[in-house]
Amino acid sequence: MVDNFASKGERVAFQGEHGAYSEMATMQYFRTSNIVAMKSLQEVFDTLRKDEVDFAVVPIENSIEGSVNETYDLLLNSNALVSGEIYQRVRHCLIINKGEHSNIRSVYSHPQALAQCRRYLHERKLTPVAAYDTAGAVKMIKKKKI
Repeated sequence: MVDNFASKGERVAFQGEHGAYSEMATMQYFRTSNIVAMKSLQEVFDTLRKDEVDFAVVPIENSIEGSVNETYDLLLNSNALVSGEIYQRVRHCLIINKGEHSNIRSVYSHPQALAQCRRYLHERKLTPVAAYDTAGAVKMIKKKKI
């Protein structure tokens, strides 16, 4: 990990809801900055291009599913430079509302997380359903919007 070079007050974007693994990685690297949540990787790159944020933290690859192709595509089509890396341990959890454990048929999460849990879901005959973000799926489940 490269030393934190963002100064206090600089804005740093990440993709996801607050509580996402990307936010955790961002907080490790940019301890004193203003952290800004974005719905999509495209939005992260758009705000970076428009100078609305000073830095961004995005996933590039993971040990189970490999490269995050969307990030590579966005990097190729931008003037952004990679200036460091962060290793973030990811431990997925199956989260439900209290009392609903016998009704689980579908699992909502980011496509990357669903792919990482493919075997677990298949063994339990659970249907994977793509959501824009893992932490966002938790937010929707808590509000009973899915």
